[in-house]
Amino acid sequence: PDIQAFIRAKRDVDFHAWRLNISVFVSDEFLTAARTGQLWPLHDYAGQVVDHVDAEAVLRQIADCACYCGEPGVLFKDRIDEDNPIPDAPFISTAPCAELAMAEGDGCHFSYINVGALVRDGQVDLERLGLVAAGITRMLDATIEITVRGVGHVLDRVGRSRRIGVGVTGFADLLARLKIPYAAPEAVALASTLAEHLDFHTKAASVALARERGAF
Repeated sequence: PDIQAFIRAKRDVDFHAWRLNISVFVSDEFLTAARTGQLWPLHDYAGQVVDHVDAEAVLRQIADCACYCGEPGVLFKDRIDEDNPIPDAPFISTAPCAELAMAEGDGCHFSYINVGALVRDGQVDLERLGLVAAGITRMLDATIEITVRGVGHVLDRVGRSRRIGVGVTGFADLLARLKIPYAAPEAVALASTLAEHLDFHTKAASVALARERGAF
């Protein structure tokens, strides 16, 4: 029953003071109700229906607040449940920036590559990027081993999913060193190339790790 207040939580306050992102779980059933002009039941925390709201109006309220301050986000619950590699550990939340769905007791280890440091002779050293990406993938998987060692069932899901994230930082520095304007088509093409290499080499390293440490 607090959903509308939750949606507006950052609308009427100094949202810069917040230290977390908020998102609304949205099901396929709710989206169908919004498209067809149906009312949507509001449940209390005991599961009892206490009221009904216009589903389309709620969706528009989410969009309006997101346009105003970037919050709340929308999580397509049915889709992320379909992609859950451990179905018996349902997703209940997300990582702080909402880029990753999380189950109870779940975790994900992150690290970043400073692409601004990969310029060699006026070009991006893609071979070095691949080596660094593979190395960070192994490093993060090793941190999972350290995390779950001796902890037991509390972090069982961390060991079962072995989720990691490898991102980039220093992209603006990279563009400056290559003398490429941020809004130029060349910047978009470079970002695509970096993402492609990052995706390939991290996945290749994960395949090698699966051969050594077992499937996950």
